[in-house]
Amino acid sequence: MIFSGPRDRRPEPVAGNQDDATRRLAEEQKKLEEIRRELTDSKKRLDLAGFIAEGKAALAAGKFDAGEKAFGEALKLDAQDLAALDGLIAARSGLAANRKDSEDLQNRTTETARLLSEGRKAVSEKQYAVAVRSLESALLLAPANVEVKATLAEARTALERDETQKKKLQDYNARFAAAKTAFEAGQYTDSVREYTAALAIMPDSLDAKDGQKRAEAKLVAGVERDKQQREFELCLNRARKAISDTRYTDALTELNTALKLIPDDREGNRLVRTTKETLDKVKASNAKLLAAANLAASNGQLDEAVRLAEKAVAAWAEDEKAKKMLKNAQQMAATARTNQESYLRNIQAGAIAMAAGQYDAAVLAYAEALRLNPTNDEVARQLRNARLALENYQRNRLEYERLVRIGNLALNRNSFAEALKAFQAALRLLPDDLAARDGARQARYGQAMNDGQQALSQKRKMEAVTAFEAALVERPGDMAAMRGLQLARLLR
Repeated sequence: MIFSGPRDRRPEPVAGNQDDATRRLAEEQKKLEEIRRELTDSKKRLDLAGFIAEGKAALAAGKFDAGEKAFGEALKLDAQDLAALDGLIAARSGLAANRKDSEDLQNRTTETARLLSEGRKAVSEKQYAVAVRSLESALLLAPANVEVKATLAEARTALERDETQKKKLQDYNARFAAAKTAFEAGQYTDSVREYTAALAIMPDSLDAKDGQKRAEAKLVAGVERDKQQREFELCLNRARKAISDTRYTDALTELNTALKLIPDDREGNRLVRTTKETLDKVKASNAKLLAAANLAASNGQLDEAVRLAEKAVAAWAEDEKAKKMLKNAQQMAATARTNQESYLRNIQAGAIAMAAGQYDAAVLAYAEALRLNPTNDEVARQLRNARLALENYQRNRLEYERLVRIGNLALNRNSFAEALKAFQAALRLLPDDLAARDGARQARYGQAMNDGQQALSQKRKMEAVTAFEAALVERPGDMAAMRGLQLARLLR
């Protein structure tokens, strides 16, 4: 009988262990995906900032095509970024302005050449009146053109000798002027008649032909159109008057009324655009002027405050704040002229010193004001408040200096947690102090770098990444922190 030994039996897999392993694997994959997403987002932000900076530099250098390209690349990364949108608009506006200037120059050059050619031809044909008219038009387009000047002088000299041609030019100019006058007065039938008479004298005059077309168009438009045009012109004239009087809101009201009559009028739309731009600039400028006027008044420089407020009112006659400031400044100046300059100056100096935390200066100012007006209970109360604030500040200052010393000593020992605690306590006493803020920042940076190095050495990737990122928050661009972050992200 043959006996066989026990068969090898492998343990059956446990379903619960497989589920745990699958779940852990899924969690690790999710973490890795989050890290990849964070890295992608970080690169996207850096690229976006780079393109925006490149675009701004191009705008500053007047390279609008390069600016358009850079801002376009930025918008591919973030289509909603306001800085990129504004930059793209500015770049395209600059390109459009350059193209328009170039086109205008080309058009003027072409028209000047055409008029010069016509003038020379007319001189050669002894049509001096026609020549003078063409060359005068050319000179308006190109005042510095030597050839135009010389040919015009030649034509005028010849015209003076030729009485027939001289009379012809005079007759043409008279008819042309009468046509323009009739057109401007809305007498379009008379205008057409006069332009026709002018063309009978000089058949090739483009100015007369253009004028005749405009007058005929007015006639075709009918009486209602004439009335509409006249009302439009009245609105534009009122708007221009309002602009000259710096009443920009009234001007915009008139312009909007005008554009309801003729929405596509180029001049009306141009005036709306330029008036809005002017109003925006004036609002910003007046805000600065009024702030300066306020500061001047608080410093007792009342004449300067009046001057600044007057300048603001002159810049924008509808500015109610400027008018109020001017009125107040004038009243304060009048009061100051009644021998209260010193009293008001000290009251203002005390208020400014209190607001700036300069309590010793506030005590001196209020004490002097109270000496000048001993019965003023409000000044006495302000003096008491200033003294209490000074005493409290001095107590806090001593404790603050002690805490800062502790913090600095802890920093020197690389005891960053202790240093941070001391600096934070100091900031609770004097929240705006730069030394304590800087110390706290150094402590947070040092602690973060220590944590990052320790986590890095122990291959704790996420802790290391978090620590080095925290260090970069405190010192953006720090090479050591950036190097640590790179090493941390390479950990598996």
